[in-house]
Amino acid sequence: MNIAMPKHFLFDLDGTLARSRTEMAPEHRPLFEKLCHRFDVLVISGTAAWRIEKRLPKAPYHLFAENGNMAFSKDGRELWKNGLSNAQKGHVFALIERMNKHQNLAVKDENDLVEDRDVQIAYSFIGHHENLEKKEAFDPRGEKRRAVLSVFADDVRALKEIGVQVLIGGTTTLDFIRENKATTIARLMREKGWKKEDALYIGDALYQGGNDEVMIGVVPTKEVKNPGECFAYLKGLGLV
Repeated sequence: MNIAMPKHFLFDLDGTLARSRTEMAPEHRPLFEKLCHRFDVLVISGTAAWRIEKRLPKAPYHLFAENGNMAFSKDGRELWKNGLSNAQKGHVFALIERMNKHQNLAVKDENDLVEDRDVQIAYSFIGHHENLEKKEAFDPRGEKRRAVLSVFADDVRALKEIGVQVLIGGTTTLDFIRENKATTIARLMREKGWKKEDALYIGDALYQGGNDEVMIGVVPTKEVKNPGECFAYLKGLGLV
């Protein structure tokens, strides 16, 4: 896609700026820092805010944790927090238990499957801290997770009725949240007065069923396969 130089760069994290749960590669850090000082940069991920900060260089970017349900401005101010209620969490945990029994996967640590982050519950099929190569190979296009969602389609609809969405996230997870990437980013753009044609969203899962697909139509998008391709694209824009 040929577009004018964006004023606002919006990035997915895992598989786009860095590999899953790893720090940004040293060779990519200078360009990212330069980008943050020249343009509006937003990083959105299904993970917790402190984990995002640990993985990226210190730079002025909007930090959207838990798919934007925990949002911070580029100067570190909290913008909003969309917490899940105890009642919502109870329904989510019950569904996760049924899903886990249905799959009956052999996992290294049963206690590593579910993370309650208050604004999001993340369910990893094989473990959040499992070997990275194993995680990346487990379900690269989301087919296994979509199949499970299909089996439990009625339960997913019931959750939606009480204000909880279920999305494919990261490499092995299902994310249970109130809002998704598209709605939280659209909210910031309205509040900031940003025009969609001035923004660009870059992600590795813009394909059908991918966790970035919801961004299609919200702003112009660019799909990349991995962090190397992402930063090669940015360099191609003359951002060196």
